[in-house]
Amino acid sequence: MVGALVVRSINPYGNGHDIQFSIDYSIPWASFELLPFILLGILGVKIKEKEIYIYIDFKFRVYGVHFLSKQMFGGVVFERIQDLDNIQYLK
Repeated sequence: MVGALVVRSINPYGNGHDIQFSIDYSIPWASFELLPFILLGILGVKIKEKEIYIYIDFKFRVYGVHFLSKQMFGGVVFERIQDLDNIQYLK
């Protein structure tokens, strides 16, 4: 805001306007103008998807299954039953 006030007070173009060229927003966008933004959005989603996959894979390799169990199930750690004697407690 301070910058805009300074530019307005200086009046650099001598015509009382803050910008040199006028912009008309009444013309709709053409489809070829929207295509780069759509492709940029799709590319951003794919990059973020890979980033999340790499992060989860890294955490799995560093912390093991307990970390993923805590992340996915809200702190409840699921462990494998080591011997057949403990299966009776599941019934």
